[in-house]
Amino acid sequence: MTTTTRATAALAGLALAAGLTTGCTNGVAAEKTTSTIATITATTTPTPTPDPTQQAYAGARKSIERFVHLPTSGPVSGSFMTPDYIAKQNADRKALADAGFRVVNPETKTVSITPVEYTTRPSVVTTMRVCSTGDPRLIDKNGKDVTADDKGNPIPKGQKRSAVLVQLTSPDGEKTWQVNSVQNDGPC
Repeated sequence: MTTTTRATAALAGLALAAGLTTGCTNGVAAEKTTSTIATITATTTPTPTPDPTQQAYAGARKSIERFVHLPTSGPVSGSFMTPDYIAKQNADRKALADAGFRVVNPETKTVSITPVEYTTRPSVVTTMRVCSTGDPRLIDKNGKDVTADDKGNPIPKGQKRSAVLVQLTSPDGEKTWQVNSVQNDGPC
């Protein structure tokens, strides 16, 4: 879009300051005084309106990238998780530790983070699918591997790809995103 603007007082002031107006010498007006009126042509490109869905996914991705690096033992904290989620995680971790469980081989590698859903009603929620590979194992107080799926079936040892759905909410009008829940989503 091209906008043409006639500059008057502002441009005349700039022209005087730059010495572009002639006709004055040593404070005495000369016989001929010229003034300059210029035409300024400005070309502006409309700024594209950011897509709120894509902005939400980008913000959620940043929180998930911090989330996947949480330690697997001990209490957790971080502004990228809701206070309720932090409380639940810490209670679950404490219960496992008190019962003598520990995690071995906790290292996993994130393979992909894929947007699943973005909704603004009844509240702003973004869901992302995180696919990772690894072989974390849950060991009981007797040293027995008790790693199982959600149904209680033993999971064989070895690297495997698995996915979780991570739901995030925004406490501040979508400036930041916080993990609110995580659920298993099978292999990926």
